[in-house]
Amino acid sequence: MVDPLGVSQQIDEATERFVVELVGVDSRAWTTRPEPDRWSLSEVLEHVALVNRNVVGRLDALGPIDTTPDITDEEMPYLFYNAVEPPNVARPSGTWTDVDEGVQQLRASASALVAWADAATVDLRSHGFPHPAFGVLDGAQWLRFSAVHTWRHRSELLAVRRSIG
Repeated sequence: MVDPLGVSQQIDEATERFVVELVGVDSRAWTTRPEPDRWSLSEVLEHVALVNRNVVGRLDALGPIDTTPDITDEEMPYLFYNAVEPPNVARPSGTWTDVDEGVQQLRASASALVAWADAATVDLRSHGFPHPAFGVLDGAQWLRFSAVHTWRHRSELLAVRRSIG
């Protein structure tokens, strides 16, 4: 199927830009929380990988939608302005203690999304499901959501790195 938004490339690019922020991170910085209520670099990465896996699982259950998605493709990059993570959704365990293993897990989760997109046989614009905060998204938007979500948390990596020095 033709990739309607170039989402496979967006997922790959977002993932690689995210990973670049982890180059040279030592084990102390990897697990240090800048504040008690903020995530460490490890936890941010784990969260993104978990969300990617959750999206793949949900994409396998895409159903026909008979409404227009609640947001437009153009709005996708702005979804996370001033956003707070939904409670109990892809909460990190704090057990990812190895940077290289974490990066490998993230890349595997992104690769699974790209593989799903490349193998999709349904019309991604007429199939979808609701997001808990953003309403109904079609299948193409769900794939793009994964890239946008990764970009959003890349900025969190930058903030954590600045905070912990």
